[in-house]
Amino acid sequence: MILVTGATGTVGRQVVEQLVAADQPVRAAVRDPDHASMPDGVELVPGDLSDPVGLAPHLDGVDAVFLLWPFPAVDLVRKLGGPLEWTHLRPTGFAKNTLMWADQIRAGDVVRWPYPDAARSLIHERDIAAGAVQALIRDELIGKMPVISGPEAITQADQVAAIGTAIGRELRYEDMPRDEATAELMAMFGNADFARTALDTWAGFVTEPEIVTTAVAQITGEPARRFRDWAVEHADDFR
Repeated sequence: MILVTGATGTVGRQVVEQLVAADQPVRAAVRDPDHASMPDGVELVPGDLSDPVGLAPHLDGVDAVFLLWPFPAVDLVRKLGGPLEWTHLRPTGFAKNTLMWADQIRAGDVVRWPYPDAARSLIHERDIAAGAVQALIRDELIGKMPVISGPEAITQADQVAAIGTAIGRELRYEDMPRDEATAELMAMFGNADFARTALDTWAGFVTEPEIVTTAVAQITGEPARRFRDWAVEHADDFR
């Protein structure tokens, strides 16, 4: 039995679906089991990522757990007790984070954002989940911390262009001054440290692109999906 925390999230839902496809028994922790849509055969239990104590009762009979750092991991692992085996997957930027541009794209043909030349090896959420599934059902990754990424580093300007191609429109990237971007991120997240860290990270990717690895292919046997493929799959989210 595999317990999946955050089972309705971007990656967690994919983990559940791929485990079911692999004929693995799944217990999915969701905030509201009465209204969560999950594949047939999945055992639904109430659980919140921010409440590890509430998740602890669902560990009975569980052989492996999918945890999303940093929310329940430390406290929940302590409650598991005994000698534990673990794998720490370290993904690069999530392709789905580009949905932060969706409102601008729906409203017009210009995306205003800083650092157009920041190059990121964005990873598809399905590839993150595929790596997690292999870590949960096989022993080869025990004790390892692979960095998993998309197959190429693509600039933010080219990401916007790929989204435009996917939705059949020509989009333009307009560089946003850093102080304006700071205010924008503060409005989104209300955290000055996060805004500064994010902007520093993007600035660094202008001169040194985000790392590209072949770990997805090595772990899953399938090449990592390209950002342009992700954009096609999610085109409706930008329309």
